[in-house]
Parts: sequence; C-alpha cells; structure tokens
Amino acid sequence: MNAQFQTFLNAVKQQMKSKEGQKLVEKELLSHLNHSKQTVMKRGHHEEEAEKMAVEQMGNAVLLGQKMNKLHRERVDWWLVSIVGSLLLLSFAPFLFFDYQMNIYAQLISVSVSVLIIFSLMFIDYRKVLHYWKWFGLAAGFYMVALNVEGLTSMVNGRVFISILGMNISHYFLLFLLFITIVGLMSEKKWTDRKRIVWSLLLLFVFVRCFMLIPETMLAVQYIILFSTIVIFSNQNYKVRSWILWVLSGCIFFFAYLFVAFLPFSHRLENFISFLNPEASSNGSGYIYIMMKEVLSKAGLFGPKSELTNDLFLGHTELILVALTYHGGWILTSIILVIFAALSVRLLLAFKKMQTEKERLLMVGGGVLLLFPFVLNTLMSFGYAPFVGANLPFISYGGNEKLYYSFIIGFMLSVYRRKDVMINTEVEIDK
Repeated sequence: MNAQFQTFLNAVKQQMKSKEGQKLVEKELLSHLNHSKQTVMKRGHHEEEAEKMAVEQMGNAVLLGQKMNKLHRERVDWWLVSIVGSLLLLSFAPFLFFDYQMNIYAQLISVSVSVLIIFSLMFIDYRKVLHYWKWFGLAAGFYMVALNVEGLTSMVNGRVFISILGMNISHYFLLFLLFITIVGLMSEKKWTDRKRIVWSLLLLFVFVRCFMLIPETMLAVQYIILFSTIVIFSNQNYKVRSWILWVLSGCIFFFAYLFVAFLPFSHRLENFISFLNPEASSNGSGYIYIMMKEVLSKAGLFGPKSELTNDLFLGHTELILVALTYHGGWILTSIILVIFAALSVRLLLAFKKMQTEKERLLMVGGGVLLLFPFVLNTLMSFGYAPFVGANLPFISYGGNEKLYYSFIIGFMLSVYRRKDVMINTEVEIDK
C-alpha cells in the first residue's frame, strides 16, 4: 500500500472506536481507492498523480471517519440490560415476605456473579466462541458420560447431578452446551444438507434420551422445542426436497419417541389426570392444584386479604409466582409479568435487527430458552398447565439457574453489540 493511501486510511480510522469496524472500513475504502486510481490512470495520468486524485475524490478523511464511526459502532442493548437487571432485583423479593431456609448471602453472590458473567460475555466476540461449536458438543457428550461415573455425581432429592468441587451443576448447563452446538451445526456452510440432517437427528435422539433418563422431562421438552425452532429459522435456501426430508424425519422421530420414552412413566399420566380433575385425587397428586387455587383466591392487590387455613410450604422455586402473588399481592405479580412481557418484546425487536444467520439463530434460540420456562411457569402457577417443575427465570431461588440464564443473556448482548460492525456493506462516500 502506498504512502498516500495509508495516510488517508489512518486518518479515517483515527475517528473510529471499533477495531473491527476499522478493519472493515479500511478494506472497503482501499477497494474504492484502487478502483478510482485505475480509472484515473486510464485517462492518461501517471500513477503518483492518479493516487493523489483518488484520495482527493474521497473527500475529508476526518468527516468520513466520523461518519463511519456512527455506522460501524459497537452498541450495548441497554434496554435488555435494564430489563434483566430488574428481574435480578426482583429475585430478592421472596426475602421480603418469607424465609424458607434461603440464604440471602448466597443470593447476593449468585446475583453478583450473574452480573459479572453477563458483562464479561458481552465483550467477548461470540463468533470466536461459536467457532468451537464441535467442542461444545463434545463437552455435552462428556457430561452425559460423567452422569454414569461414580465419584463425579451426587444425589439430591432423588436427582443425579454432576458435582465439581462440592458444587452441584444444574442440567440446564447441558442444555446451554447443546444450544451452542446446534447453532454451530445449522450454520456450518461446509456440510451438505444430508450430513447436517443425520447429525442433527442424532443429537436430538441421544440427548433427549439423556434428559429422560436423568430424568428431566421438562428439559427434554425444552430441548425438542429449541431444536425445532433453530431448524425452522436456519438457512432458508435449502431445497424443497431437504425440507420434506426434515419434516418426515422429525414427525417419525417425534411420535416414535413419545411412545418409547413416555410410556414407562405412569406417574406423568397420573399427574395429567390430576390436573384435569384435582378433586378426584385430593389426597395425592391433585393436592397441589387445590392448594394453589386456594392460595390465589386469598391473595389481594397488595398482599393476602385473608389467612390460609393450613400451614403450607409454598416453595421458592417452581411455585415462586404463587407465593409472591399471595404475599406481595396481584400488583407485584403484574409488575413481574409486565417485565417479562417487555423482555419478550425487546428480544423480538432485537431479532429483527439481526443481519446474519448466526446472529438470528443465537437470538431466536436464546429467546426460546428464556421465554419458554417463563410461559410454562406462569401457566402452571395459574392452573392452566399441569405441574411439571418449571422454574421462573432469574426469580426462582437457585444460583445455578441464574448463572445459566446469565450465560444466555451475555451471548445475546454480544450478538447485539456487534450487529452493526459485522455488516460489510458498501460505503457511501461524499464526494
């Protein structure tokens, strides 16, 4: 590169804050400069004179750099940060109303670590992480193997967890590993459609089966929904025959797996029957539905309008929304629902601004992982869905799940932050 071009480009880049944007603009401007230089030389000018004229045609370097700084700027989605911050603050609400052996210091630590994870991941280039999607898939495989290795697991309330340094790791992190793996797989341009389909169905079958064996029915269902959503929003240039193959393979697998996986678990059928008619099993699995109905009926606008007739453990995980409605009133519950509605709208608006396939898949997949538990927990809390053990994101007590949701939010903020820098468009030049 000659000295005149380099001096001009350096002057432009000095006005830009984004290093990635500087690289894109330098490449684009250099292309324009070389094109202008060749055009001028064809008119009979010498090379040195043509280079000077090419630079002059580009206009003022400082003004151009300022304009490019606005176009190629890393942006923080402060709306999303504010909404998530509100949810983290609301996670302290249970401590205001009741105490079921919850540790407020542990809560402070988990919220602080969550904030640290969110902002740390926001400044990490998500493309570099997604580049190693195969390693995430391999880690998910090792996770599944470790569940069967004595010494690496612990039993809590009849459930098996991976135990590292005395800390039990939530199976939600396995879902996160698979999320990155599926996005990387579906955005892999070097693979044929057939190869992508084979590996995707293998991932679907093996890990749904893993969730069922743990057993984690809710995570299995969430994984199926995540997988299906990412496939639907993946590259729209597939041939019609490929889509037909996807649909047929998915339908065959889905119905076959429902028959094989759910048939042995009779208690799930019993739970569903109790949901339809709780009075028929009031002393069994139907009791929880009767209890939730009583609690909600005695909730007022700002707190309980009457005392409960019996001493009930409302819980601080799956039933947190029921408990907060009773103790904090319908106003508090309305605030929580409005904030989650704002989160849904913000994620939808952010998704519409995405330009590349990877960005879209990460945003829509993250949205599914965040909003599906919220919708299910809300329906379950108000008696519109059977009790399946779905926690309310960020608000239900538990540090592991807060960290899991923080990883998702951090990745989504990283995608949003680079959405303008990533676009390698033609640069409009003022002459």
